[in-house]
Amino acid sequence: GSHGYTTGKSVAHAGADQAEYNVTAVITKIDDDSYSYTVSGSPATPATGTITATLVDTLTLEVSRLPLEDIVLSDDDSPEISAEYHLSLINWMVHLALGNHDKDSEHFTKSQIHEGRFSQRFGPVVSARTENNRRRKPRNKGLRAKEFGFS
Repeated sequence: GSHGYTTGKSVAHAGADQAEYNVTAVITKIDDDSYSYTVSGSPATPATGTITATLVDTLTLEVSRLPLEDIVLSDDDSPEISAEYHLSLINWMVHLALGNHDKDSEHFTKSQIHEGRFSQRFGPVVSARTENNRRRKPRNKGLRAKEFGFS
């Protein structure tokens, strides 16, 4: 039967004999019966075991206004962060919002879940000291933060 999922949904996978497949990941729908998601490493293909897939509730954010100015200054400009990463960045925003010290929004468990999803997609958060050193040294000027999956 049809899996019923659409591209961009977070799906939790469990039960695979190869641990790399047992992750919560944003999926890309291929057709009604299949979808793809990124795994780390090079596990055996196809996965084996009794694999389950469960849709994960995600928080929906609404933008209440347009940006103050258009950040794309010419036809040659493109956003600093590639569009393929935009949806995944929402996890970082939700992590920050739910970790806020405010009785109406504070929810540390959910904050940690979203931080985990962010780290799964982009790798571990780089310390401020590491990032500062990368920016300050002239020979590092052209480097990008590879830990976050940017090339």
